[in-house]
Amino acid sequence: MIAPSEDGAPDFSEMFTLEGVSKLLSKKSATLPCWAHYAAFDLWVGRWIATDAVDRGVPQLLLIPSLFLCMMVGPFGLVVYFLLRLPFNSKKASGNRKSKTS
Repeated sequence: MIAPSEDGAPDFSEMFTLEGVSKLLSKKSATLPCWAHYAAFDLWVGRWIATDAVDRGVPQLLLIPSLFLCMMVGPFGLVVYFLLRLPFNSKKASGNRKSKTS
């Protein structure tokens, strides 16, 4: 998938440019693995965001930006969700604290 340089080592420097990524994704041998990686990450993390938000009581309308960003730019959407969930406590964690103090 990564084109080797003159000395035979893979050249990862092209992965950080639009032209390099375009060149990589233009190869049929790279398209399916890259697509599967993106789809698996985006779908798994999007599902985790949704279930974690229910546990924490995050309003569903607030999830729209982070889920959209997760599907479009992957890890950035996850970072946005981590920031979004800061003011909300987990219902499981707060339930455990109450039962221990009783």
